[in-house]
Amino acid sequence: MHRLPKRGVLHQHNLTLTNSSEITHRNLTMTTWFKKHSSHFMLLGGLALAILGCILGYAVFSSSSGKGTATNSSTIIDWIDIQDTSENVTTNLCSNPTFNVQQWTILNLPVATVIIVFFGFFQPRARLFPGCCNGKPSVAYPVNLLDSYSDRLAFVCAFGITCIGILDLFTGNYYLEPNYEDLPEMVRGAVRSCMAYVNVFAIALVHYPIMVSLTVQNWVVSDVIGLLYTLEWGFMYYYTLAECPWRESETLDANTLILLPVYIMYIILTVLFGKRMYENHKIRKMKRKGLETRLQDKLFEKTHYYERVKYLLTPKEQWDKNQPEPTKLQKILNKIYQNEPGFRYSRRIACTIGLSALCLYCVGIIYETLDVTLRAIANATFAVDGDLYELYRQDNDTAGFYDLKEFVDTVVYTFSPTVFAAMVIMICYAFIAFHTYRKNTLSLWRGDKSFCPKENFKNTTLVVSSFKYSGFHIGFVLWGFILLQLTLWLLVFLVIYYLVIPLIDREENWVWSMIKNQWLTVVVYLSIYYSQLISAKYFFLHERGAELSIDNRRMFHVQVYFMFFFNVILGLASCLFRIFKSVLFGLLLVGRIDRCLLMRGFELFDSGYKAYLGFLQLEVAHTHPVVVTFCHFLLQTQKEKRDNVSDVDVEDDVEVEPAKIGKSRNRRARNRWHLALTLLKNNHLLSQRLSAILQANRAEFLGQMESVRRARNQILTEQAINKFVNDSCDDDDDDDVPLILDEPDCVKMSTTKDEEVVVRSGSGHSLQKADSDDEERRILLEWPHASDNARYRAIPLRESEA
Repeated sequence: MHRLPKRGVLHQHNLTLTNSSEITHRNLTMTTWFKKHSSHFMLLGGLALAILGCILGYAVFSSSSGKGTATNSSTIIDWIDIQDTSENVTTNLCSNPTFNVQQWTILNLPVATVIIVFFGFFQPRARLFPGCCNGKPSVAYPVNLLDSYSDRLAFVCAFGITCIGILDLFTGNYYLEPNYEDLPEMVRGAVRSCMAYVNVFAIALVHYPIMVSLTVQNWVVSDVIGLLYTLEWGFMYYYTLAECPWRESETLDANTLILLPVYIMYIILTVLFGKRMYENHKIRKMKRKGLETRLQDKLFEKTHYYERVKYLLTPKEQWDKNQPEPTKLQKILNKIYQNEPGFRYSRRIACTIGLSALCLYCVGIIYETLDVTLRAIANATFAVDGDLYELYRQDNDTAGFYDLKEFVDTVVYTFSPTVFAAMVIMICYAFIAFHTYRKNTLSLWRGDKSFCPKENFKNTTLVVSSFKYSGFHIGFVLWGFILLQLTLWLLVFLVIYYLVIPLIDREENWVWSMIKNQWLTVVVYLSIYYSQLISAKYFFLHERGAELSIDNRRMFHVQVYFMFFFNVILGLASCLFRIFKSVLFGLLLVGRIDRCLLMRGFELFDSGYKAYLGFLQLEVAHTHPVVVTFCHFLLQTQKEKRDNVSDVDVEDDVEVEPAKIGKSRNRRARNRWHLALTLLKNNHLLSQRLSAILQANRAEFLGQMESVRRARNQILTEQAINKFVNDSCDDDDDDDVPLILDEPDCVKMSTTKDEEVVVRSGSGHSLQKADSDDEERRILLEWPHASDNARYRAIPLRESEA
């Protein structure tokens, strides 16, 4: 993340002396300071004017359009069809509030755009034309959801306030939507799909400034902008809440319950922005005192990366000994949730599950409000002495009326319990998702991918799956709640209507008749099944099933033969039961995106599970504690070296050099010791390192053999050429040795008794000694190129001359 400029600290590259930089900044006059910050003030002034213009435009728009066209503060309440009984609807602020989410979102689009552009002017470009316009503007990204673990509460609240827009998109209530009646039917669906993406972009854009204000660190302007923008949106929600007191309208009561978490989150965001301003002030004071490096090291030691690596390098007995004694409450919690040192939930998983839980809460409130509405309608419709009752009474069919009333009451009164049960199950799924995320992350940290499919993901597939994860998780949770509630509703209705009510009334229906006639068949089936288990354990296996070794083989073959035909009949019924179980568990587990609903080998066809695996592997690849800690200390070491080089003068280089050599040797020995200790404790790494070393040595040996072969061929070629070219040398009886005629220009090589090779040249050349065969080979290869005269070469003398 690129840090924005600090207040009062401008470009310091023109200050040559480090010690005088702080004094120079203190002596800056107010005029110079305002001149250097003129661009900042101009952008802030433009931002303030834009916000003021939008507010005035909204005031003019609302006064000209009238309150009669306004809707409720949330379009979610459109699910609930409760009519306002007020006589004057246009003056009832509960049904026609001054502000609503749709208009406020549209009017904040230009404000959000100006804020985003403002932040972009303080972000330097890294690659695209860095020299143009001093490297600015750039893109101010809203949030880091890849490798960040800080400010989780703030970002959960920032994402939580977007739940209203997400539910509007989920229900198809778009903020920007044209009239589709004039369009051909063929293109109407395509245009609606495009407008869905436009509404998604609009909702994301109006919440962009809050995200980017939380992302930008150590800059008071970002905190001020985030605080003001949060107060602006909070003002709209709280003003709408103040227009209609509690219990004045049933519709607003439901809407208030839905928006209650949003009200709380705006308060939390306001407090957090104020806290950030105070903390950033303390950090700037430490940086002015030159404690920035010490502060970074101190902050890194508090991270879970550092703690995890420390836990891995510390023996378990010593780690347990250094830990404080847990309290009674901690012991109880450890039995429920075992603590894992150095593990922390990432910002993305916290925001994703938090936002899905908030959307689930809103849908649950809507369902409960629908239950109240359905009960009111059922009581009014099936009231005794009502219109429907009189209609049945005229036909002398009051018994039919009571049967229908009993059926409808069973349907209506089983709705609310199943909503509550589905809500509890989905909340448990959220905790299970946290637990599964931790278990899978720890497995990937250890290099264990047994829970992943055997097929390897492509890198592009991993990135695309990571893009989809958060949205898929929220969508799967909402659909999972709806399908789970409907499934439980149907099951509870069938049980109560066909089993419980006839049992209470002591009436026999077709379900109880079937149970009465078929219960003995079920008993026989269970008896045969358990008889096979008993015979397998006590008759066909050794030591009552402790060992997988068949005994009484003749009887085993007989029973296998008869069961071969008998299980065909059971297979027909078991197949239907298998389909029923697959459908039932599929419906119950739709909201579990961390579990695949397909069989082994077909995991990649489950888009939700595939998105979860892509997100998890991409996150672990960028947040592995060992890798992050290693990179941190590597960068820290390089920075210390650069600082040491810059602090040493040129005259002191000779004096400091021995200390540097000793220090580097100590560091090298220490690193080798740590490497040896790590390899001894990790056999897998040791085997991989040995195999890599053997392969490297083999490649090096083959390269040396190839170089020796080429050198030998070159020597033989040069000797053969010189044998026929240098005809000026003395002819000799030995045909294997080149003749020497021109003594001063010839180079001779002799072998002494000490097995040293001495190369003697003519006048004007020095002597060279070769103490080994390798040195001899080097001289033979290099000497022909060491002189300007190409005829100089090394040749052996005869044994008599030696």
